[in-house]
Amino acid sequence: GNKDMSGLTPLDKEHLTTVDVAEGALSMPAKTVKYGDQRRIAKVLKDEGFKDVVKQIDGRPKKVWVPARFV
Repeated sequence: GNKDMSGLTPLDKEHLTTVDVAEGALSMPAKTVKYGDQRRIAKVLKDEGFKDVVKQIDGRPKKVWVPARFV
């Protein structure tokens, strides 16, 4: 699978963002991901059993997706 510099695939992480999915699964550079792309990815994540939650990341609230079993 697509691994980042830490050697993790997106599914190994404790949470995902729509941009993580766009970069990892769809090979889209982050700067090219548009709002409509994010909405379509969010729908797929929701349909696949992920839930959107707000987590503190680097001291800031950020909307991320986690598998429903972890919510």
